[in-house]
Amino acid sequence: MIAILLQQQHNEGIPAQLPEDVRVAHKTGWIDKVYHDAAIVYPPKHTPYIMVILTSGLSEKDEAPALVAALSAAIYSQLIT
Repeated sequence: MIAILLQQQHNEGIPAQLPEDVRVAHKTGWIDKVYHDAAIVYPPKHTPYIMVILTSGLSEKDEAPALVAALSAAIYSQLIT
């Protein structure tokens, strides 16, 4: 299952603003202003962590993925640096 999640093609959420060497096994989903991304994040030389972000009321094509990407980057920065 993780191998399948590592091949996700919709990478505008959790992995979007992470460094290129960070592997992310994740599943996205969206419908009518509800967007989510659930992931196992594999930072090099650090313990993997799980992140799940669900948004509602934002555009699932623009605003929600941008917010998820920004939150993911902020969390990564706090955990890894």
